[in-house]
Amino acid sequence: MKRKRLQENLARQRAFLDGGQPGQLLIFTPKPQPCSLMTRCNQLIRDEGFPGKNEVRSLVGKYLQDFRRWQEHCYPDDQVPIVPVHFDIGVQTAAMTNLEPRFHGGHWWLEPNLSWEAIEQLSITMDSPWIQLLLDINQALWAHWNQDFFFLPFLHRSPLDAANGIRGTALFTDMYDRPEQVKALVQWCVRCQLAIEDHIHYYAPSPEPGWGNGHMGVWLPQRAVWVNGDPVTMISARMMREFEQPYTGELFSRTGGGFFHNHTKGLFQVAEVAQTPGIILQQFTRDPNCPTVQETLLSDPEMRSVILEASLQTPVYISGMRPEELHAVLPLLQEGRFILEVDCGGHGELALDTIERVRSVRGLG
Repeated sequence: MKRKRLQENLARQRAFLDGGQPGQLLIFTPKPQPCSLMTRCNQLIRDEGFPGKNEVRSLVGKYLQDFRRWQEHCYPDDQVPIVPVHFDIGVQTAAMTNLEPRFHGGHWWLEPNLSWEAIEQLSITMDSPWIQLLLDINQALWAHWNQDFFFLPFLHRSPLDAANGIRGTALFTDMYDRPEQVKALVQWCVRCQLAIEDHIHYYAPSPEPGWGNGHMGVWLPQRAVWVNGDPVTMISARMMREFEQPYTGELFSRTGGGFFHNHTKGLFQVAEVAQTPGIILQQFTRDPNCPTVQETLLSDPEMRSVILEASLQTPVYISGMRPEELHAVLPLLQEGRFILEVDCGGHGELALDTIERVRSVRGLG
C-alpha cells in the first residue's frame, strides 16, 4: 500500500473509532493473502522443530517480500495493512500453561481438562517455547518494518475462554457448582495474559511509540489487545456479567483497550459486550443455522434497535457479508456505526462498486 493511502486510511479509522455518530461506516473488501506467516511457521516447526532467532528472521523477511507485493494489488478500501500473528487457540493455552499442544487437522489443539487440584498448581512463567517463538516473530517483524504494516504481538482468548481452554467444558457447570474457583481461575488468566503482554512489549518494543497495533484490517491503539470471546454465546447475559465482563474489562483497561471477537450465535449479547470496560469494537463472524447480523437487522425490529444502539456505543464489525446482503441492509446500517467486511469473491469491479456504494452514503470522509 502506498504511504499516502495508508495515512489516509489510518486517519479515517482513527476518526471512526473516536466518533459516535450514526452513518459512520468503514468498508473492507479483502483479498486472500499469500501463504500466511503462521502457516509457514507451522510447516517449519513440524519439519524441523522450533526455529531459532535467525531462522525466524529469515522466514519473516521472505514472508514480508510476498506481503508487500500482495499489498500493491489490494482494493482501495478502508483497511490498513495487517500482518496476522496468530496460531490457534491451542497455542494460546500452551503459552499460558507450558503444556504441549498437538497438531491435528491443520490446527494446534490443547484442552488439558485439568483438575482443580492441578489448576491450583499453575504458575505464571515465560518459559514456554511458544512465547519465545512469538517474541522472536515480534522482534523480526520490527526488524523488517518500514512504517508499512501493523500487527498484534499476541492474540488472546478472553479470560473466560482461556479458563475454558484450561479446565474444559466442565467449566460451564462449575460456574454453578464452584463459582468462586471459576472466578479465581479467570482472574489468574488475566494476570497471565498481562504478564505475557508485558514480557513481549519489554523485549520487542515498538520502534515508534504511538504507531499502534492492528488486526483484521483495523488499526488499534498502542498496547490494545484482541480476544476470542466465544463463551458468551453459551451463557446468559447475567452469567456473562458475572464471569466474563469484569475480567475482560480488566484486561482491556490495563492494556490499550480491546477488540472483542464473537459469533452471530452470541448476537443476543451485543449490548452487554458493548458495555465492557475498555472495549474498542466488537466483531461478529457468521455461524451456520443462525441469523446473521444483517438478517437480524432486516427481520427483527426489537433486536435492530438493540444492535444499532450498541453500535453507537461500541462499533460493530460484521464479517463475511455478501454484496447482495450489503445492498439490502445498507439503509439500516446508516443508522449505526459499523465496519463492513464484504466478500466480493475476487471480482475487482464488484469490489470497486461496493466500496463506492458505501462511501456515497456514509457520514465519514
